[in-house]
Amino acid sequence: MSARKCREVAVLGAAAIRCGRQTAERVPRHVHVRKAQQQGAPSSLVIMAKKAMKAMKSMKAMKGVKSMSKGAIADALGAAVEKKRSEMSKVLEALAEIASKEVKGTGKFVIPGVCMIKTRHKPATKAGKRMAFGKEMRVKAKPARTIVKAFAVAALKKSV
Repeated sequence: MSARKCREVAVLGAAAIRCGRQTAERVPRHVHVRKAQQQGAPSSLVIMAKKAMKAMKSMKAMKGVKSMSKGAIADALGAAVEKKRSEMSKVLEALAEIASKEVKGTGKFVIPGVCMIKTRHKPATKAGKRMAFGKEMRVKAKPARTIVKAFAVAALKKSV
């Protein structure tokens, strides 16, 4: 592999520090944070950068985690209430059907202790030029649309 100049940048608020090392592979982020500390970047910004790196690491770990399948949920519910798996899968299907009908009709549906599902109307946008990230970009027109969002209930947030 040929040596290339490291272009990775540790952005610490207003201070952006380039590594500038000749390297064959990417330099770990902690090297950039250490360099920022040496160059006199404010300690609060360095701490924020470290927290951001920790959050990114935990998000990468979450990618490998698989969620429960419908069958696994039906098994767990069946064990909890001493019913068959087939009966519990029918209950899950009925819940999904009721939720979709209720969200279409009223625009709001709450599963107690789990989440609240809401709809939101987004208006149409006109075509034109907008400033984004310091550059002028051309934007296409978009039609009005209804967006469905789910919000965790406060009890679930406190339990995590």
